Amino acid sequence: MTNNTVSYVALPLSEMQLFAVFLILLSVYFFCSSGQVKAAELAKHAPMSYSCVGFARCYGVNDWNGPNHGAYTEMDVVQLHAGSLIMNNTLWVTTSDLSQWAEGGYKVHSTMLYEFWYWAYSAGDTDYHEYDSGGLHTGTYGDFGHPAAVYVWWEDSSHWNVAIYGNATSWLPNGFPLSMNATVIQIGQEIGGSGVSSDGAANFNYNQYISPSNGSYNYQFQDGQIGEFVTQNTSPPYSDWNTRPSGSTSGGSWWACTC
Repeated sequence: MTNNTVSYVALPLSEMQLFAVFLILLSVYFFCSSGQVKAAELAKHAPMSYSCVGFARCYGVNDWNGPNHGAYTEMDVVQLHAGSLIMNNTLWVTTSDLSQWAEGGYKVHSTMLYEFWYWAYSAGDTDYHEYDSGGLHTGTYGDFGHPAAVYVWWEDSSHWNVAIYGNATSWLPNGFPLSMNATVIQIGQEIGGSGVSSDGAANFNYNQYISPSNGSYNYQFQDGQIGEFVTQNTSPPYSDWNTRPSGSTSGGSWWACTC
């Protein structure tokens, strides 16, 4: 009988062959790791329904407490999709009891088919004034996909002001009548009504406060606290730090989304 057994002799691999095997294994590792990270992110931000009905609102915000003469942030402009009411990314300056405030950012309303800049103020619970721009510009050189610089500042003892500079358009109102001793700064997202989460995450960068003593702009260096009415990352809007101010020299980076 003929023996058809074939013998294989294990030959030592060269250094070049060993290096090639190492690269292949490393590539497989990073491919799998990237897939796991991506899957985790998708699971974390899987679309889900939300309900903020009546006069209630849902928030994904961070608060800083302390006397101030205003604040600045640079927020990403992303597509928002309001459910039955509103959705906005905003910078607020307010009092500790939230009885007075000034705010600026961009918003979408369920009855409108476009996003717009807005600024607003309140001198009391029933005294709310909002002023809206035309629609934000789309396209390569539009407002979307670019940051917007948002300022809210004390002008004098009886006036505050808001200015918003987008990539293509801006919203620059005159000062409005408001006598407010501000003690809280907030950044993040507000939603009202009900719907299904769908917007992209917006970052809030270069966060600064205006000193009440000399009017200077200063980077936030404390982390602040998760805002009132916020149940963090258990329901939209989701929010958290990318980079904490306490570990940054440029005010930290906050993100928020109903995604």
